[in-house]
Amino acid sequence: MTDAFDRLFQPVMPVTPPARFVAALRGRVVAELGLIASITLPERTTPMPVQSTDPGVVPYLCVHDGVGALSWYAEAFGAVETSRWVGDDGRVGHAEFNIGAAVFYLADEYPEMGVVSPRTLGGTPVALHLPIDDVDSRFETAVRLGATGLRAPEDQSHGNRNAVLLDPYGHRWMISRPLGERTLEQLQADNPDYEITTRPSSSSSSSD
Repeated sequence: MTDAFDRLFQPVMPVTPPARFVAALRGRVVAELGLIASITLPERTTPMPVQSTDPGVVPYLCVHDGVGALSWYAEAFGAVETSRWVGDDGRVGHAEFNIGAAVFYLADEYPEMGVVSPRTLGGTPVALHLPIDDVDSRFETAVRLGATGLRAPEDQSHGNRNAVLLDPYGHRWMISRPLGERTLEQLQADNPDYEITTRPSSSSSSSD
């Protein structure tokens, strides 16, 4: 005889928790225990570009609002985004963009891995030197969009038209355009408080 309760039996089906909850809980556990979290690359939203040349050292910016920062750099500096990876928790795990020939990487804060932005640190000791043709108009645009102008565009004795600003995400930028070719003698004459020395590059030295 079949037990009537057998008809009520249902197999146990495991329930997968939401990915955002899993990521948030894992981050809290790692932070509380002082562990170093392993890095899992999130799903990327655009194809990874093929680099035709090695860009050398690439500045990797950490910001408190990755999506907002990518939009701001595009509008203020004409940045072209080439790749964006967004994690299950909504954070930008990795992004890449170009400003002219310069290559930059960017990510949101990951305090559980010790990755924090200038806002969390209370400032930055690093300045990013950006060669750019339209120093004056880019400076005006950046300030209009919320950057803090630290030094307005001005011709400098080192041979560049230069301006300094702090973007809304805490990063310091020196935007600069060469004024023309200057000899070492001209630079030294215009900067008497410095002793200026240069070293020929290996490509210009003779092998004889």
